[in-house]
Amino acid sequence: MDTLDTKKYELCFWLKDDGTGVAPIVFFDSVKGVVQKAGGFIISERQPEKRNLAYAIQKQRAGYWCEIMFSGAPEILFQIKTDLKYETAILRKIIVVVPDVKEKKVRSTRAVRKPESSEGEPERATGSPQEMQEQLDSKLKEILES
Repeated sequence: MDTLDTKKYELCFWLKDDGTGVAPIVFFDSVKGVVQKAGGFIISERQPEKRNLAYAIQKQRAGYWCEIMFSGAPEILFQIKTDLKYETAILRKIIVVVPDVKEKKVRSTRAVRKPESSEGEPERATGSPQEMQEQLDSKLKEILES
């Protein structure tokens, strides 16, 4: 099995609640064995946790939620699915491909430009309002005379 062909998968499933609390742990270990027997390498696991179901599945209102993350070649999925297909203790199951997490490229902060005064923009006059009024009057006379 090449490392280039391997992908990460997550097997999530609901187990029936038998009332004792021992059977789900035993069955969880057998599911891990199925994955390993098929050629999968277990990366992480989440022990069975009792939860209430949103709706009844096979007349069950509560069950044990389990997760197993493993890696392996895509060919092993068929064997895992067929081995778990007829298990009566599993209420629901799904196997999903876990996408590779790539680091996001951090953009550097850009420097803010100061607005450059262009020739088309009028210059701001500084001074008292009376001086500004005189400057405006003189420019107006120049424009009208030309």
